[in-house]
Amino acid sequence: MNYGFYVKCRPQGADAQQIALRHKCAFIGYPAWKNGAGYDRHAMRNCLVDISVPDSEWKLRELRSDLGRSYQREIVANRNFVRETSVGDYLVLPRPGEGVCYIGRVDSPFEIVNDPLWADEYLDLRVQQNLGERVRVRGLNEYRGVVEQEDESSHIADVVQCWHVERWVRIAFPLLPRWISFSVLSRSTKGWLCDRPDGQRIAFKVLDDIYNGSYSPDFEPTSDPAIVAGRMLDWLSPDAFEHLVCEMLQFEQLTLRWWHIGGSGDGGADALAVNDRGQVVAALQCKWKYSGDVNDLATELRERLSSQWGDMALAYVAVLYDTLPASSPAGVTYLDRRALANLVLKHASRSGMAQTLRVAP
Repeated sequence: MNYGFYVKCRPQGADAQQIALRHKCAFIGYPAWKNGAGYDRHAMRNCLVDISVPDSEWKLRELRSDLGRSYQREIVANRNFVRETSVGDYLVLPRPGEGVCYIGRVDSPFEIVNDPLWADEYLDLRVQQNLGERVRVRGLNEYRGVVEQEDESSHIADVVQCWHVERWVRIAFPLLPRWISFSVLSRSTKGWLCDRPDGQRIAFKVLDDIYNGSYSPDFEPTSDPAIVAGRMLDWLSPDAFEHLVCEMLQFEQLTLRWWHIGGSGDGGADALAVNDRGQVVAALQCKWKYSGDVNDLATELRERLSSQWGDMALAYVAVLYDTLPASSPAGVTYLDRRALANLVLKHASRSGMAQTLRVAP
């Protein structure tokens, strides 16, 4: 069975997208330097331990002895990742800052490229990006890093642990469903692309449709609540979901002022409502996906709020992907995607997010 994964191709601060696209490959960092081996750019398989070998052939002791523990952990993590990839998988190279994403289908097993055609091209790219320079040494134009004066070995090795793809297909980044693009926006330089959290759409199938030219997002205006709910599943990131729910509550409660405050350290409240007397009268907790006990989550939110603002304070809990209980604790209102879809339809003429979702006013 095949899957989708992403690799960012940003070794040691460089953006190596040009190399990846031109040579139809993608690479992973933290080269596994072999103990006792020197550097030879024309024989890199003699320099590095192949992290894709079977368990029976893998020996951690073969790594260079001066590699630190954290570096070795990265090598082991890379090995575990690489061993799960296979020919036929889809590889995604994201560049959200440029508004694009490239998708390629892996056409050969992961390998160490012995004599990379792009070696000098990559070093020149690092010079162009002000990460290195060319200096004359014994009549040769050699590479030196501008920060720590590294030689080329530490960089060429970054671009030889490779997957190859048959071709790259470009797509506008916003057209990737949010449950796919959300993964590639993480800090990790590599990772798997998960299926839609409700299990109704498969990442590999979406990537396959994009790759083969049969992907066609539905942008027709709609007033069907089921279609609106489906678009929310496909196009709302966790942050966008929070903003949408906050916006809907504001439209529903014009006498209050709803403020989105979600972020790290928000204490479990993604939005708060304040009345004209400056009192907090309601709090909102949003969950893009939640597998815990929603009743416990809601009760805890209301208890925290009530301890400061009294028993009249209300709590709202909104969940996008999961099913909410049929009844809620006292003072708590549940909002699932169906209820929210109806609110989006009700306020479509005023909601910017409704326009993004192509909801007919």
